[in-house]
Amino acid sequence: MFVLKKSALQIYYKLRHRRGHGIHSPFVYNLIVNVIENKLPFYAYRDIEKHIENETFKKHKTKKINKLNFNIINYFQAKSILEIGSGKGFNSLYATAPSRQIECTCVERKEESRKAASSLLHRWDRNIKIVASPPETDQLYDCIIVDLKLVANPHEFLAKYLFLHVHENSVVVLNNIRTNQNVYSLIQQIRKDERVRVSLDLYKAYILFFDKKYPKRNYLLSF
Repeated sequence: MFVLKKSALQIYYKLRHRRGHGIHSPFVYNLIVNVIENKLPFYAYRDIEKHIENETFKKHKTKKINKLNFNIINYFQAKSILEIGSGKGFNSLYATAPSRQIECTCVERKEESRKAASSLLHRWDRNIKIVASPPETDQLYDCIIVDLKLVANPHEFLAKYLFLHVHENSVVVLNNIRTNQNVYSLIQQIRKDERVRVSLDLYKAYILFFDKKYPKRNYLLSF
């Protein structure tokens, strides 16, 4: 049933709030116009493509979620980033491209993927640390990015770890939220938590905000 609904749901999402129509929140409207639907060809994209070619990873194809992560981090000027399920490091390029001041911790449980990421990122002029498990720290991050396809135990991370490492102005991006019904149900529990004030459902990804000045609201958006 979960799979059968996908096509109809995607059409429904495409009809919701495109270009900000029907959105009364200035915060969310600006996010849609300046972040989610921003298709400007940033110079950083060329730097990334050139770096990938130089590192002989020519088969990689940039995904919409990569550019969305760049737009989010660039828009909010996030400087401390935690990436969970960072894979082979391609998204890490986009997450760190906005500024050399960014400090990014990439968590990837598979050794083979960590080695590939190290190879890709070792000449990328950014402060990136690649580790096998989430750091045991009290640090609060400006941005947390989670690829739920690459997280071994999403329930443990989202339920026990996530809220301990965000502050009022943090933004959280959850990718591949429809990996299976259990994961999607977990996401719904998370976004209903009172600590989450604004949540944006982009069908395949969720964006969460925690600032208490915003009324609690969930939005279904086209992406």
